[in-house]
Amino acid sequence: MASRNRKFDSADAAADTARRLALGSNLRKARTRRGLSIGRFAEKSGISRAMISQIELGISSPSVNVMSKLTRCLGVPFTALLGSPARAEAAVVRATPREAGAFRIRALSPGERRVELHELSLSPGHAAPVEPYAARTTVNVVVTAGTLELGTADEAHRLEIGDSMIFAADEPHTYRNIGTSELVIYRVTVRADD
Repeated sequence: MASRNRKFDSADAAADTARRLALGSNLRKARTRRGLSIGRFAEKSGISRAMISQIELGISSPSVNVMSKLTRCLGVPFTALLGSPARAEAAVVRATPREAGAFRIRALSPGERRVELHELSLSPGHAAPVEPYAARTTVNVVVTAGTLELGTADEAHRLEIGDSMIFAADEPHTYRNIGTSELVIYRVTVRADD
């Protein structure tokens, strides 16, 4: 019986080592993609250089608090450092009743992801200003009903049914319905792959 437990213990230890090495590799990739040295990363995250080195080498397993500081500094979700499943899982987003109001938005993709799809509706004569997204985020919109005036930092663009536009969304922008009927657009938001 004792030898059987040792087999399980060694299998658990091997799996734990593999997880630590994957986490360390993912952390190193995320850090270097942002052009951060270990010293600069330590300074920005508040985690010591030694701890970051140990995590990246797979020597140490970080606490939840340490992981939170590291992922916040990198601007990535916690799960981004844990690796990804070998196969993407299917996800269903159920239709939700439309809310009342001049501006309505409905998520068509599950949760926060690198690429998100939304349906936006805007009543005639109304505008919806949007705060800037993170650096290097792009948005692609397509008009399916009504007439859109899309105001970016530089200019206003008029889009009719079937028109689309892609733009850098890391500056404020405004969706404005300049038509006489409801405006419906589909928006694809793509965050930088860091």
